[in-house]
Amino acid sequence: MHRFLCLLVLLLVSCNQAIDLNAEKEAIKAQMDLVRQAHFNRSAEQFFQPNAEEWYDIRSGQITTIKKADRIPSTQAYLNDMDFKEMVMLESPIIEVSDDATLATYSNSSTIKGVLGGNPVLWVVAWQSVLKKMDGEWKIISTTNTEATKAISATTLLNHMRKRLGQIDDISSIYAYADCVGPNRPFKTLVLSSKTDGRMEQSHSDGHYIMKHGDNLSWSNDLKSNTSEDSLDAVTTAFIKGHELHWISIWPEDRYSRPSYEGITEFADQDAFRVLFYDEAKRPVNFYYSFEDYRPLGFDISPSGFDFKVNIYFRDWETIDNRLVFKKATFDQEGALFEYDFKDITFNGLKDSDFENKGALISL
Repeated sequence: MHRFLCLLVLLLVSCNQAIDLNAEKEAIKAQMDLVRQAHFNRSAEQFFQPNAEEWYDIRSGQITTIKKADRIPSTQAYLNDMDFKEMVMLESPIIEVSDDATLATYSNSSTIKGVLGGNPVLWVVAWQSVLKKMDGEWKIISTTNTEATKAISATTLLNHMRKRLGQIDDISSIYAYADCVGPNRPFKTLVLSSKTDGRMEQSHSDGHYIMKHGDNLSWSNDLKSNTSEDSLDAVTTAFIKGHELHWISIWPEDRYSRPSYEGITEFADQDAFRVLFYDEAKRPVNFYYSFEDYRPLGFDISPSGFDFKVNIYFRDWETIDNRLVFKKATFDQEGALFEYDFKDITFNGLKDSDFENKGALISL
């Protein structure tokens, strides 16, 4: 009897050692990858291949029992009507397997972009599936689905945009000089930007002024009248930030607050994601990003005291130092056009003292 018990213990230990949890995780990943492939293959059968014949669906505050046979027809109709452009997994999947390899969880999140019934759509979703080993194969027995809030969707879109623009993580400052033409006269504009500070200088036949905002110091200096101010109000600060075109095209969160994804609209004659922000004066600022490739298209803003919007368009993109950069911009103020032609865009060449320089750096 003692020998029999020893053999039984050894057998159990041997069985436990035989479980390869990494191999089980790979098997689960392969099952779940079928779901992604099914979107592009337009196959409801493949979509539900990892599922048991019945499972629990948890969303919108309720639990529903789903039968695979009942769900396949409607899912197939959806897949037939949906042209998937991309399905980007936002994280590496989190896969946990029980020690005896009978139960597991799979968690992930993704951005799904496509055209449904002729209309462009985007969803940012996260989910967790519970899987059970059934007849030697992993099967989904429960799935919890969540859709991102407007704020999280906005952050996700902005991160997609920044990846599109290339090598931007090392940018500490931007120098942007433009020759400009307005309805009445030509002028020149120089904008210096960093994460916390912005300096704007404009020169034309009737004036030359400099304005600077920052975490520590904000001021203005009118070189023609030789007058200055030691602080700026919210409207003036917002005016400067609205001209920091290259910085806010990459990091609008550094200048504006409360980002919110507001859906897909048309801007610059193309489908565009709209992300709503607010400036210091509590005015809405809408940024637009290409549905096709997430590239910044421009933004609009309502000047204080006026009931119209100024639309700003980014154009003529080029690659500078492994970064996509627009070389022209247009301010459209109810048909009055202000054209900015950027002649010099330089990254990481500024010092803190450059932002506090109250003297002229440009001339007409």
